[in-house]
Amino acid sequence: MPRLIIGLFFGVVAGYMLPGLPDIYQVLPWAAAFSGVLAIMLSNPRLRRAGYCLLALGIGLTYSLWHADQLMQERLSHDCEGKEFQVTGRVSTVPNISFDRQRFEFEINEAQSAHACFSALPVKVLLSWYGSQDTPVRLGEHWQLTVRLKRPHGLHNPGLFDYERYLFTRSVAAAGYVRQSPDNRLEDNPPAVSISRLRQFLVSRIEQAAADRPGRGILQALTLGDRSRIDWEQREALRRTGTTHLVAISGLHVGLIAGWIFFLVRWLWSLTGSLARRVAPVDAAALCASAGALSYALLAGFSLPTQRALIMLLLVMLALRLRRQTRLESILLSALGIVLLFDPLAPVGAGFWFSFMAVSIIAVAIRRHRTRPRWQQFFLIQAYISIGLMPLQLYLFESTSLTSPLVNLIAIPLFSFVLVPATVIAVGVSMLHQQAGAFLIQAVLWMIEQFLSAIDLTAALPGTQLEIPGFSLLQAGLLAVVVGSPLVLGWRFSIPTGITGLLLIVLLGRFDQSPPPHGTFDLTFLDVGQGLAVLVETENHLLVYDCCRKGTFRVQL
Repeated sequence: MPRLIIGLFFGVVAGYMLPGLPDIYQVLPWAAAFSGVLAIMLSNPRLRRAGYCLLALGIGLTYSLWHADQLMQERLSHDCEGKEFQVTGRVSTVPNISFDRQRFEFEINEAQSAHACFSALPVKVLLSWYGSQDTPVRLGEHWQLTVRLKRPHGLHNPGLFDYERYLFTRSVAAAGYVRQSPDNRLEDNPPAVSISRLRQFLVSRIEQAAADRPGRGILQALTLGDRSRIDWEQREALRRTGTTHLVAISGLHVGLIAGWIFFLVRWLWSLTGSLARRVAPVDAAALCASAGALSYALLAGFSLPTQRALIMLLLVMLALRLRRQTRLESILLSALGIVLLFDPLAPVGAGFWFSFMAVSIIAVAIRRHRTRPRWQQFFLIQAYISIGLMPLQLYLFESTSLTSPLVNLIAIPLFSFVLVPATVIAVGVSMLHQQAGAFLIQAVLWMIEQFLSAIDLTAALPGTQLEIPGFSLLQAGLLAVVVGSPLVLGWRFSIPTGITGLLLIVLLGRFDQSPPPHGTFDLTFLDVGQGLAVLVETENHLLVYDCCRKGTFRVQL
């Protein structure tokens, strides 16, 4: 089974590494050759195991391509771009309100004058509604709107955030805006008892208690998984200190909530006497912890990171319930297989890699240092994670925080034992009593703001970031070997590790950031949304030439 899951994983990843969806006539020769090789391997007893792995790889590749093709077919057709039509559907995310605009995801159930725009309904679109301060939109509401849409797209410049891929991973079929029209109207409110109404209720309570305080965005992120309220300066400070993962509901937060519930229920259940004899405290604690984690994941919008964490947690609780000594590696592989079957798009997002890499590193750290005291294990695990994730950070983001290990040694216990439990208690109390909840929310906000002040000072220190533009997958693999060998095999120098390190240094030394030689220039074309801009770099000057509808302009820096 582990080999099959690994084969499925490599097949799914291979599907998304292709430059585009292949044509059926291109696939047929390869499929025939693959089937022939697979038949030979399965007929040979010595090659049968490898044949099953190859079969799983083929299934994963086919599944990922089929899923991607389905998502591409759901996109808005080219003929309908820029056209105006009326849609009816449900607001599926908490609206992001800024200045005179509301932005939200909208699930279209019906569309007039657009029968050929989508292959099937419902579909999800991203809408912006300008000048709508008098008509606030809330999560779960059903609206009839007049919209103008276009196919998802983003800027195609290396090193920038891939907005189109982000929309693709969220299954967004189109993006656009709401037109001012008398036909725009609210058709129905969400049910009285629903997750959508509860999430919107908590947003209202946080808005009333927090107003415009700086920590409001972090509080809303920890409570509802909505990071839209975190401003750019805070995001940059979190990135430069390597603490972004602490403010996004992920495996850490779901595991914390489940852990607190598990140990509290097990302790209280063991005091009940007769109940403890009928139902083992471990079973009751596992059931309550699973229910608590599921509730927290639903409250956070059941996002992909919470789904992955919930799957891992439920597998752990199932192992406890069945009284089985299951290795963490087996749970990790089982969770990997379930996640890929449930959402083959998961490997496209960076969170997928960080989640499974972090858990794998934790498993290695626990195995190597299981005999040490718990407080030493905690600090060692933090060091392993900070060092072990460095190659992945450099490859995905071309930068990594050098202060992350030290900052997380303080920040992770602060969030684990103070901020996350306090946030959950404050929000829970606010649901029962507004004034008491507002007081607790204010206290949590004060702690969050002290944390933000501390990381602002740390982020401002010089030399806190290691940035390597164009860091390739090969270099990330070599760096992973150099970093991983001491972590896995022990802190002993070895000849293979040393040779790999020298090769890595040679490859890293290829980066030449010096300007072009005298008498030459570098020419770079930049995607600026409405067209292209040209960057001309000489020995001493930079020239940006941007073409626009009303003429041209030049800027010399």
